[in-house]
Amino acid sequence: MNATTRDSSPPPEQDHAALFDVTVLPGALQSDDPQLLEMFYRMFLELSEDAWPQVGPVGQAADLPVVRHVAHKLRSSAASVGAMALAIELESLERAAERGDSASVEQGLALAGGLLESTRRAMATYLEELAWGAGS
Repeated sequence: MNATTRDSSPPPEQDHAALFDVTVLPGALQSDDPQLLEMFYRMFLELSEDAWPQVGPVGQAADLPVVRHVAHKLRSSAASVGAMALAIELESLERAAERGDSASVEQGLALAGGLLESTRRAMATYLEELAWGAGS
C-alpha cells in the first residue's frame, strides 16, 4: 500500500523551484485559489505554445521583428507567473533582435527555447500537484 501511495503521489515541489517561483502569481493576484492559479498558469502554457513556433526553427534565418515581438510578449507573461530565469533570457533575446544581432538571436533562440520547454514541463507538473492537492 505504501508503494502504491508513493507511486501515485505528485513529484516534489522543489523540482520546479529553479524554473518558476510559485509565490509570484498568488502574490500578484492576491489569491491562493487553486482554480484561479491554474487558469493563469494554463493561459501561460497556451500562450507560449501558440507564440513560440512563430520564431521559426533554430538554425534557420530568424525574422528579427517577429523574434522581438514574441520574446517581448512571452517575457512579460513569464515574469507574471514567476518564471524569472525565462523572462531574463527572453529579455536578452528581445534586445539582441532589436540590435539586429543575428548571432546572438540564434544563440538566444536555442537557450530560450530549451528553458521555455523545461519551464512548461515543470509548470505542467505543478498543475498536476495543484490538482492532486485539491483532490485530497
